[in-house]
Amino acid sequence: MHNDPTDPTLSPATTAAIQFGIPKATRTGYAGDWERFARWCAEQDRTALPATLETVAEYTTHLTWGQGKKVATVDRALSSI
Repeated sequence: MHNDPTDPTLSPATTAAIQFGIPKATRTGYAGDWERFARWCAEQDRTALPATLETVAEYTTHLTWGQGKKVATVDRALSSI
């Protein structure tokens, strides 16, 4: 079996299993986090995908110092990236 790390496809069964394992509210929260990150990247002229360590560090500073977000909120935002 050939395992190509650049192959981004998932089977419908795997996609369903992933979605089943993550509550809808969590998926919705992650989607919102991702949208906010992507928008911030566009505003800052940064690339969202692939996100560099520098971009993630700057976004973390934006969330904590710029917006006063709590650690749990930042943790989820980073998980969404």
